[in-house]
Amino acid sequence: MELAPPVKTIEVTIDGRPVPAIAGERLIEVAERNGVSVPHFCYHNHLSVAGNCRMCLVKVEGAPKLMPACNVAVAANMKIETTSAEVQRARQNVLQFLMLNHPVDCGVCDKAGE
Repeated sequence: MELAPPVKTIEVTIDGRPVPAIAGERLIEVAERNGVSVPHFCYHNHLSVAGNCRMCLVKVEGAPKLMPACNVAVAANMKIETTSAEVQRARQNVLQFLMLNHPVDCGVCDKAGE
């Protein structure tokens, strides 16, 4: 009988608050488990990561641009911002883009898109 390898616990900082995480875990999972809500449309923990909705964008210190939280694996001492003005503006722009391109006669939405 094989033993599972030991789980390496690390610490990351989300919105200025240190939180525990497992090395290699998805950032969106760490955030949700620690009470930080990251909006998302295409992410589901039982499906492969698509990362195409871009609603879960977050600021990762040292990264040149905003990163999708569903597709970023955490690393030790990582610093993440989920509520900065830049992140809020990006999410607002993504939502506006999605709403502008949503069909008015959508059969799935209640009241035909209202």
